[in-house]
Amino acid sequence: MALPRNVLVLPDDTHALNATIAAVPVPCTLNDWTTGAILTLNRHMRTLVGLAPDAPLDDVTTNRFYVSPTRRAELVTTLQETGLVQDVEFDAVRLDGTHVPCLASYQAARWRGQIVILACLTDISARKAAERALRESEKKYRAITENTSDVVWQLDLDLTIREVAGGHQVLAWLDRAPLIGQRAQVAFTPDGAAHLEQAMRRRIDQERRGVPTTTTRHEIEAVNRHGERLWVELMVYPHRDETDALVGLFGVMRDISERRRANEALRHSETLFRHLFDANPVVKLLVDPATGRIVKANPCAARFYGASLDAMRNEPLARFVVTDPTDTTPFLDALRDAAAHDGAVVEQTHRLETGATRRVAAHVSYADVAIETVESRRLLNISLFDITDRTQQAENLRRHNIAVRDFSAAVSHDLQEPLRMVSSYLGLVRRHLGETITPDIQEFIEYATDGTARMRSMLHDLLAYARLDTDARPLQSVALSATVQTVLDMMRLRLDEIGALVTVAPDLPAVRGTPDQIVSLIQNLIGNALRYRAHDRRLEITVDWAPQDAMVEVRIHDNGIGIAPQDHDRVFGVFQRLSLATDGEPGTGMGLAICRRIVHRHGGQIGIASTPGAGTTFRFTLPLAPSEPCLRPAP
Repeated sequence: MALPRNVLVLPDDTHALNATIAAVPVPCTLNDWTTGAILTLNRHMRTLVGLAPDAPLDDVTTNRFYVSPTRRAELVTTLQETGLVQDVEFDAVRLDGTHVPCLASYQAARWRGQIVILACLTDISARKAAERALRESEKKYRAITENTSDVVWQLDLDLTIREVAGGHQVLAWLDRAPLIGQRAQVAFTPDGAAHLEQAMRRRIDQERRGVPTTTTRHEIEAVNRHGERLWVELMVYPHRDETDALVGLFGVMRDISERRRANEALRHSETLFRHLFDANPVVKLLVDPATGRIVKANPCAARFYGASLDAMRNEPLARFVVTDPTDTTPFLDALRDAAAHDGAVVEQTHRLETGATRRVAAHVSYADVAIETVESRRLLNISLFDITDRTQQAENLRRHNIAVRDFSAAVSHDLQEPLRMVSSYLGLVRRHLGETITPDIQEFIEYATDGTARMRSMLHDLLAYARLDTDARPLQSVALSATVQTVLDMMRLRLDEIGALVTVAPDLPAVRGTPDQIVSLIQNLIGNALRYRAHDRRLEITVDWAPQDAMVEVRIHDNGIGIAPQDHDRVFGVFQRLSLATDGEPGTGMGLAICRRIVHRHGGQIGIASTPGAGTTFRFTLPLAPSEPCLRPAP
């Protein structure tokens, strides 16, 4: 075998050789040229290949440490030609089968008259892992920059563009390809370009003073090749080398034209709001819902309270609110609840600077408003209306109505005794005259007796009408099915006498009301059908119902003589009677007035649908009982 060039001569002394190999700070081994048998190795090599410190080297060759069985032969061939092979990367196979990335150098050497191979390895696992991480990072970076809607720049310190990625839509709009090699100013308006240059000079000056710069944000106008403009946000980050010196910049550019338009519209809206707020002739307050402090008041509020705008600003609203000891809900909670229900009204008493108090109706809603330099925030938008006079008038009217009611009840009650006296003396006159009474006197006495009876009925109904508002019993659940049946049982003899057919819808729901008044309501309406029936056909009465939100609409229909359209409202008046009843009973004209007062007292409405000669339908609504599901019964 021809000797390779550049052969290294090793000491023949084994101890000297072993000492030299052991002193090498990296894995090192001496191998037989032909067989690859390991002649000696240091502890670093034992650790690398997984060989125990005291394990013998018998039958251990370097061939087993290569992944490819031909790899060693290829290296020997190269060594034969050059005598030295450096920086060879390969995966060393450990005794446990795992692979270790290594960087190796091989040297042909002479030892004790034979050619051997001196091999030194470096474990490059950490470097390989770092390279893989770097490649993965670069891959992710490319994926992000290529797919992002933002334009990503890399710039030199003179703002020359070295790399650009992403933002395909914005770049297409710019229409200035190729950008690489151009200065960044080309993408912006003259004002924008000057702004960037000035910011760059400030950054460099600061760096020269030894003060590190950080990220900066700019809102400037970009301009494309056709002169069109677009507002963009440019975030600029410093690019530093391994010595932490500033060597360039990274930039991220984003289209913010929609945001700018939205912000401009918001500013315009807020300006308009402030103008309307200040010029509003209604007392206006903006109040922080968390603290209850007045953030802003309008001039009308200052005039109402008698305080200056400066004095009212940041003052607790509680300063002006007179707390009612009977209120179970704190006034600020009541305002927040009203705002949550989109403009509900809260009535409060407010104290003016003079000490006087006024009753106000507060209309409350939420408003997102920016006050002066503060960002938009949610505030209570309160409009106050002075209802002191209205409240006093309502109280005066209430007292007047009570007085009228009490007077009516007293008169109705007190006139009963004179009527009884008149009726009694008419009877005494009839008995006193006996058989001597003339037909004319008999007729006069009957007229007088009928008149007193009618007057007694009218006074009875008037007293019942006046007493409706004095019934202070709380509303309770009233079963309409049972109530209708009670009324029919009370009127059974009269219904059977005329052969009336009454049909009641099944499963009438329960309502909230006063039981006696509901009985009176239904009794009056069915009695009205009896009184105004048609004699050419059998009387038919139908009681039906239908749901109406949280109310129940009850319909009582008859096939009687009907009511003319122009009289539909008048029949509910006091002592309003349109014609004589077909059953000969005169009536008092109070029945339907009582019905309307009962329905209104329960928060409902009553009305008529009627065609003369074809019958009448009375419709009235009552509140549904809380536990009653509002479902239409099956037909």
